[in-house]
Amino acid sequence: MSDAAMVLGTADRLMADQCDDATVRRARRGAWPASLWNAIAQMGLPLALVPEGSGGFGLDPVDAFALARLAGRHALPLPLGETMAANQALALAGLPLAEGPAAFVPVESGLVLRDGRITGTADRVPWGATVGTLVVEYLLGGARHVARLDSGWRVAESGTNIAHMPRDWLSIDAAITATAPAQGHPLYLMGAGLRVLQIAGALDQVLDLSIAHVSDRKQFGRALATFQAIQHELARIAGEAAAAGAAAGLAAEALAEAAGDPMLS
Repeated sequence: MSDAAMVLGTADRLMADQCDDATVRRARRGAWPASLWNAIAQMGLPLALVPEGSGGFGLDPVDAFALARLAGRHALPLPLGETMAANQALALAGLPLAEGPAAFVPVESGLVLRDGRITGTADRVPWGATVGTLVVEYLLGGARHVARLDSGWRVAESGTNIAHMPRDWLSIDAAITATAPAQGHPLYLMGAGLRVLQIAGALDQVLDLSIAHVSDRKQFGRALATFQAIQHELARIAGEAAAAGAAAGLAAEALAEAAGDPMLS
C-alpha cells in the first residue's frame, strides 16, 4: 500500500469514527469540535498541501486534495480544506505556516493596503470567528501578494452556509508583519476547487446512504431496491455523483499544477 493510500485510509477512518451526528449537530449550534480538530492536526492533515521541505509531509497534491473530498463525504465540521490551502499559500510565499486552523481571503474581497495596514471587510469567511490565522491576498503594483495575519480583525456579522457551518463577515484593520508575492493559483480558484471536491464527496455519501436504505427497507414484502422506479432514481443519483466526481478529479488535477506559473501570478 502506498503512503498516500495509507494517509487517505487513516483519514477516512478517523472522520468516520469521530465525525458523528452529535458532533456535527453541536458544530451547527456554534460549538468548535476541538478534539476532532486536534486529531486531524496530529495526523498533519492541515499541512497536506505543503511540500516536505517546507514543513509538510510531501503528499502528491492530487492525493492531498482527496482529503477535501473525504471532508465533504463525512460532513466534517472543520475548516480543513481552508487551512490546507492557506498553508500552501504561505509555504509558496516563504512565510511561516499557520499553527492552528486558518482561513484565506481572496483578492476579490477588495481589501486595501494603506500605510502598511490592510483594511476592509471580508465576506463570509469560513469559521472566521474561530480561526487563528488569516491569509489575505491583495494587490500591490498590479501583482498579487499574500499576507499572514494573526490578529487585527473582528466579527462584524455572523452567518452560516446552507449546511449551517460558520461563514462570518470580518472587519479587518491589521498591520502587515509578514507578506510576500503570491505564487501559484489565485485563492478564489482554490476556494472554488475545494467546494467542488467537497460537493463530490457529499454526493458519494448520498449515493451510498441511498443504496443502503433501499436495500434494507422493505415494502409489500420486497426490498425497495427491487422496484423499477427506485432503480431509475438510484441510476440518476449515480449519474450525478459520477459527473461530480469527474469534475472534482479535473479540479484536483488543475489545482495540483506546478506553482509559479506566470499566467497565474
